[in-house]
Amino acid sequence: QTVVPADVLANYGKSVGGDAAKSITGLQLRGTGEMGGVKAPLEASYAVGKYVIVNKGPKGDVKQGFNGSVGWYTTDAGIKRIPVQYMTEAVNSKTIFIGPESLPKVTNPTGGTAQIAGKDNLVVSGSMPDRTRVSMFFDKATGLLSRTTFSYPTVLGNMTQINDYSDYKKVNGAQIPMTIVN
Repeated sequence: QTVVPADVLANYGKSVGGDAAKSITGLQLRGTGEMGGVKAPLEASYAVGKYVIVNKGPKGDVKQGFNGSVGWYTTDAGIKRIPVQYMTEAVNSKTIFIGPESLPKVTNPTGGTAQIAGKDNLVVSGSMPDRTRVSMFFDKATGLLSRTTFSYPTVLGNMTQINDYSDYKKVNGAQIPMTIVN
């Protein structure tokens, strides 16, 4: 009852870097990714509403991306489109949020509290236009995004996707999570 979603999002904007986060229109990240229990070099390029991720695995590069309207991935047989019914899940698992403007837009947001790994979090929850239920968890001590959950309605019931964000580093004045676990 005492958590005001607008205040939580404003604090996140300040914590992540305020105007510095707004000025970032693209990122090039290099590090390590893990797919199917195998760690391998990873390169990711992000632009406003778009991304390409390349996992450099032992059997060759595995690429996936989103061009703003179509999600895709590579296979031995070539490039495949992500079926529209799975598009939202695929995009939400790879998106990096760098400020309040980049977070999912929800209607009728509510606020609450939760603990994640022993840390107090402020929670903002609501529904996206496609009926996906979203909860965004912000570390109470730092104000930074620590988790997003997306609950997708399916014919078999809701499916929940959890994305955890940690190991924040400053990039051009804005805090960016260097570790994302889906």
